[in-house]
Amino acid sequence: IFSIFCQFWAREFVSTMEAPSCVEEARSSSASPAEKLLVSLRPGAEEMEDPQNVLKLGGYQSLLGNVRVEDYPSVLRREVQSWSNGVAVESVSMHQSEEYVPRSFCYVVYKDSASALQAYTHMRSTGVPPSVRFAKLREYKQSVVMSHLRQLCEQTLRGLGEDPMREGLLKTPGRWAAALLYLTKGYSETLEDVVNGAIFNEDHDEMVLVKDIEIFSLCEHHLLPFWGKAHIAYVPKGKVLGLSKLSRIAEMFARRLQVQERLTRQIAMAVQDALHPAGVAVVLVCRHMCMAMRGVQKAGASTVTSNVLGEFRRNPRTRAELFSLINDRHAKL
Repeated sequence: IFSIFCQFWAREFVSTMEAPSCVEEARSSSASPAEKLLVSLRPGAEEMEDPQNVLKLGGYQSLLGNVRVEDYPSVLRREVQSWSNGVAVESVSMHQSEEYVPRSFCYVVYKDSASALQAYTHMRSTGVPPSVRFAKLREYKQSVVMSHLRQLCEQTLRGLGEDPMREGLLKTPGRWAAALLYLTKGYSETLEDVVNGAIFNEDHDEMVLVKDIEIFSLCEHHLLPFWGKAHIAYVPKGKVLGLSKLSRIAEMFARRLQVQERLTRQIAMAVQDALHPAGVAVVLVCRHMCMAMRGVQKAGASTVTSNVLGEFRRNPRTRAELFSLINDRHAKL
């Protein structure tokens, strides 16, 4: 009877939950959503749990009005356990805003999807909390990472002898976590995402150059910024790439922990893999804060790296034309 009951509620409620688009696509096949998730999500997602065992709850701030910040997790977990009608709660993670108070939701993890479904139906029937739904996998994953980064930042501030609870630093852990995730967002992107099918048949076999592309990245040795300009060129072989995609490819790899030499090579190989042109060339000119504000402290130094493939490597005239165009001041708008 319980199995039939769960299947009924699964049809009524699970079909209306917010889920990643890949889950929606999976429903048309015979594979289960969990199996499809493991296949279609990016590398590393295989270790994540099925999102159907995670609930997203909102509307509980009134419970914490007179509670000390450090007591939020224990108080909230106790309340969530009571709302779950006896179903064991594995963990509760709160999503906090910059004001260092809970926003309007938290994530509750249960042992499996059947347990989450049982708790979900009870909460929906009682109306406590006011908002409850199944969580998106990627959304939940990012919340967990944000929470972990905030804790690391607080520990670092204390290690420096600072008080993370003082006014000037109260919002810093959340800001730092959000900034770090943005600065490394390239890890969650793929070449297919960036190119997005913008490859076109075109009878053009002369060099295409997009220069002075601004890039910002983080040196993986000191986690300090380096920034500069990228010049990306290729010689088409029956196909051309949307011009903005060259900038997007550079951005995708720059938004990761990098060294300039590897960044240059990765951009060149990505253009080669996407388009298979007759030749590819990438030149980066950057300044590194790890050289300017620490260590040798040479603020005016710049670093130039290049990577050439195909026609640019074989033909000195083509390579010379590339560097002539890059250095041509009259070619600037």
